[in-house]
Amino acid sequence: RDLIGYLTTDPYHRSAIHEKITSRMGYAYNEKFVMAFPAKAVHDLWDWIPGTEKDKFSTIKAAFAYLSFLPGKLLAGFRVPEVMENEYAAMVKKCHELNSKTDILAKEDYNYSNFSWINSFQQKECTVSFLRKDSQEVGSLLVVVNFANDEKPEFMIGVPYEGKYEPIFDTEEIAFGGTKKISKAAIFTEESGWDGYAQKINVSLSPLSVSVYRYVPFTEEEIYAIAEKKADLIREQIMAEAKEKVELLKKIILKTSLQIHKMSDSKNFCQKFYNKNKCNTGVFMKTVIYIDVLLVTNFFINLLLLSATAAFSRTSFSSTCL
Repeated sequence: RDLIGYLTTDPYHRSAIHEKITSRMGYAYNEKFVMAFPAKAVHDLWDWIPGTEKDKFSTIKAAFAYLSFLPGKLLAGFRVPEVMENEYAAMVKKCHELNSKTDILAKEDYNYSNFSWINSFQQKECTVSFLRKDSQEVGSLLVVVNFANDEKPEFMIGVPYEGKYEPIFDTEEIAFGGTKKISKAAIFTEESGWDGYAQKINVSLSPLSVSVYRYVPFTEEEIYAIAEKKADLIREQIMAEAKEKVELLKKIILKTSLQIHKMSDSKNFCQKFYNKNKCNTGVFMKTVIYIDVLLVTNFFINLLLLSATAAFSRTSFSSTCL
């Protein structure tokens, strides 16, 4: 009943009743049940859903797939116009195949540790994502649901496992009456916190759709290639930092050189002034010594900065190599 109420609400207003599509997981493992709908809902849902015929069809496909990949057994489907029955039947058949041939879905349905939400609180986006898994992790399924009537071309999702996520199902595939050609390319995880996890992936979501991805660990070759790529990025960062420090050092040296030049001029001026006015020898010598001290101090400051920059570069490159 909650899901029917959600589906018959305009997508623009669904964010206000987001809990209707997540609440059933609060009691899913407390009892064994099948997911059935009243005959009237099965027959009339098409007429109740707002939007164009394409929107209605996408919504019904997404609803069926969403329920198929949640824990529990789905017995009833939904009526669709005759012209769309073949595509709808193809999608339903694919859902049943995945449920019967995938151990994580077929054998672990009553194990509460088999299910975990990735994010169930994205009300504004009208999306939910969850994981169907087992203790082995390999082969875990990531399910992403978009009940909003807008495309999300770069949608970030946090994931618990580092590796690849291969797309295996999408309700908007061409074979199911959609317009999306499912890509066979796996999506690699990125090391960046998202949804409370250390890894994330970037996926493209069609409007009113459900997408499923299978987790596959990295191979040794892929791990090595990723490590090489990270090392290259670190080297580039170190080179950029070193270049920045060298430019800064050049400015300091130039500024110091100008100061030294001015001090040298001041020393010459003092010499001329002493010769012309026959000033006190003690005052003159103190002035000259003070200027000499400043010159020597500036020299050693430049030397110290140069040494520090060189040491920084050597240490950074050594760390990268290790």
